[in-house]
Amino acid sequence: MKLTETRIKEIILEEIQSIAEEKAEAEQQQQQPKMQADVEKVFKIMPAIDNTKEYQELVTNIMKFKPKSMSDSQKMLVLKNLRDLINDLLKGTQK
Repeated sequence: MKLTETRIKEIILEEIQSIAEEKAEAEQQQQQPKMQADVEKVFKIMPAIDNTKEYQELVTNIMKFKPKSMSDSQKMLVLKNLRDLINDLLKGTQK
């Protein structure tokens, strides 16, 4: 196969594009907050939750769940932060 100057330029441009895309993906991954392994597993299956009843059941069970290593005061702090987030979300939807 004979490489022409035009083809060499195309190959170089393709490589530059590929590197730029990889760099953009890496930057995007760095910007996303790191999740714990167990949270990441749950997050991966969340797109399968596709109706209101499933969503409500998921959120309710997460709110009721308390890991064995978590104290009551830690649970209350998490729930207060969740309450604040919910309030912020509600304010955003009412605008």
